[in-house]
Amino acid sequence: MSESFEFIRLKIPDVILVKPKRYFPDNRGFFLESFRGKEFQEEGIPEFVQDNHSRSRKGVIRGLHYQKNPAAIGKLVRVTRGKIFDVAVDMRKGSPHYGEYIAAELSDENWHMLYVPAGFSSNNFPVGIQIMGKQLSESLLFQIGHAFEQKSNFY
Repeated sequence: MSESFEFIRLKIPDVILVKPKRYFPDNRGFFLESFRGKEFQEEGIPEFVQDNHSRSRKGVIRGLHYQKNPAAIGKLVRVTRGKIFDVAVDMRKGSPHYGEYIAAELSDENWHMLYVPAGFSSNNFPVGIQIMGKQLSESLLFQIGHAFEQKSNFY
């Protein structure tokens, strides 16, 4: 069992909700341990090779992204500002969960992360945040297991 994370296999067991345990808030802000490669690999999450940062306005859906082999991408999604509703659809032909989906709320308050394996179509819906009456954009980071190739990306 991990000292730093709780790994929860969801209805589709290859999709994993990750809850960090090492969160330390204080009067200066906070410190969050968000990744330990060895612990993630022990849970069956492969090594990541690229980090990406995305920002979307409230109500923007960029489409469900899907990458074909040999460039299929697994990803770990984490919100750094705001709140999203993240969705992953099993597109693996022959899978007992083919066509089924998983959804999770990820935010800068719960610090949950979602691991979406290769072979899934995925994206998120920003819920929206306001500070002093100003609408802000959600911001998220995701680590991926294969370098992104535009020619293999489908919506």
